[in-house]
Amino acid sequence: MRSSGTFEWTARRGPLVKYQCDPHAGTGMRGVLVVE
Repeated sequence: MRSSGTFEWTARRGPLVKYQCDPHAGTGMRGVLVVE
C-alpha cells in the first residue's frame, strides 16, 4: 500500500482485537483495538 493509500476493515470480534504490521512487527508496530 502506498503511504497515501487507505485501508478499511470491519472488526467482527471484540472487545479487544490485537493487530500488527507484519513487515514492521520487529520494530514494535502493533496495537490493540477496543471494540465497543
